[in-house]
Amino acid sequence: MTTAVAAELEQYHARVDSLFAEATRWTQAHGLTSERGQIDLNEEAYGEYAMDTLRLYAAGRELIAELVPVGASIIGACGRVDLQGRIDQAILVYWQTEDAAPTSSAGQTADVVHRAPRYYRGIDRPGWYWVESQHLARAYRLDERLFFDLLLSVSDYDARQ
Repeated sequence: MTTAVAAELEQYHARVDSLFAEATRWTQAHGLTSERGQIDLNEEAYGEYAMDTLRLYAAGRELIAELVPVGASIIGACGRVDLQGRIDQAILVYWQTEDAAPTSSAGQTADVVHRAPRYYRGIDRPGWYWVESQHLARAYRLDERLFFDLLLSVSDYDARQ
């Protein structure tokens, strides 16, 4: 693995860690507990590597949902984590603002880069996003309110009650 590839993987680890720290802070404020687990991933660009998962529990140790990393090498993004509940899942992707638009090179050299319109509206700064609808092409930056909306959607558990 080259140094650049190792740095990309390290960035993914840091982004996922930051997401988990934020989710832990949000859920603890609502009386939920969390616990780290581990998953082994295997990607062509990075080979085999281990990542933490984050399990979310209600009182009595009832598993509500789990944040599960899917990969660092995601087309059009810089990583993916799924919020998996007992009834559904929500896909979270990490975008830099420039990741959200396709590029192409023109001419014999790659000196001229053309940026097409963004795939999704709403991506204004780097961070974790959820796409509401492929048809509407709108992405929402993950914050506490959206996190709990998604948690309710995937698990049918309303932590805000």
